[in-house]
Amino acid sequence: MSQKDSVERNFGITLLLTSMCDTGCSHCMDSSTIHNPTHFPKEMAEEIMREVRQKGWNFLAFLTGGGEPLMHPDFLGVVDVFGEYEKTVSVGMVTSGFLEGDVSREFNLREFLQRPYVPESHVEQSFHLYHPSFSDRFVNMVKLLQEIRERSLMNVRMCLSFENCEESWNKLERTIQSAADEIGGDYYALPGGFTENEQPNFSIVERNLGRGNWHFDWIAEKESLLISRCYVIRNNRDGGILLNIRPIPFDNIGRGKKIQESAWSQFVCGIFLDHKDFFSTRLSVDFHGYVYPEYCCAGGHMRLGRVGQDSMEEMLLKGYRIFQRLPSIILADKRMFKWGTYEVCKLCQQIVAERGIELA
Repeated sequence: MSQKDSVERNFGITLLLTSMCDTGCSHCMDSSTIHNPTHFPKEMAEEIMREVRQKGWNFLAFLTGGGEPLMHPDFLGVVDVFGEYEKTVSVGMVTSGFLEGDVSREFNLREFLQRPYVPESHVEQSFHLYHPSFSDRFVNMVKLLQEIRERSLMNVRMCLSFENCEESWNKLERTIQSAADEIGGDYYALPGGFTENEQPNFSIVERNLGRGNWHFDWIAEKESLLISRCYVIRNNRDGGILLNIRPIPFDNIGRGKKIQESAWSQFVCGIFLDHKDFFSTRLSVDFHGYVYPEYCCAGGHMRLGRVGQDSMEEMLLKGYRIFQRLPSIILADKRMFKWGTYEVCKLCQQIVAERGIELA
């Protein structure tokens, strides 16, 4: 598929919907707070979709980070602008969930999950394991999913301390047990493959919860405290929830920029990924409507333009050209950096500052 054909056919955005957040988890941005929040305007969502409709693109949106999407004052309004387009493939979201009494957030999440354009695999829960509200939010999410769907896939981004990762997994399993008790079921783990005696349990996962696009190959990897694990919460009927737990190692303290300085902070440079389908035709958009290449919403150095002022297609092509050129430039650069850390991002900033956004 040529670059032009890809741009004409597919387009996706990763959107920072709001900076408003009431949890203060360590993986949030420094600016995430309930005070003086910045919300992405619904009018900008309409502007994006106006061009998408004109081009006739297939569309995908993922609402994420920076704050809690459910706290946007017009959350469902923005979601519907994206989802009601006839060629929208899916609208996904990462959320910390809700607590008892969070009427607005629970309502928004329930309505979101029941939208026809929200696939069951496109809702993720993210939190810091040692946040005091972690267990309650997790259990509430499990209960809500079981009310809405007989069978669900729940992706969880679990932020934990490297020094206490074994304790973290133990705490998580106690919480999973509590969630299973709440729905009158049980749970079991498939952390690193399965023995012959566990084969029937694995078959249950495949038969009752599996879908053609769910991949179990990673389950067979060697067990590690920092490798994703699979759990199943099974209800007392013919269904349940398949949990994909992805640990994110962080230090005990720090938010935003401090996390980037951690020796254990993970960073994947998007330009070195194998982009296929939507991943080669996606852009990141922040609360203010500024647009960046996918994975590069960390600073203004990679800013491609702004919603309503610049064409999404032109910004997409500009980002595509940048991603085509940057890998060879970074690999050829003589400055030292530690691979897999934010030093890669810092080097990229320096290169763009020196050459300009067009990398001349």
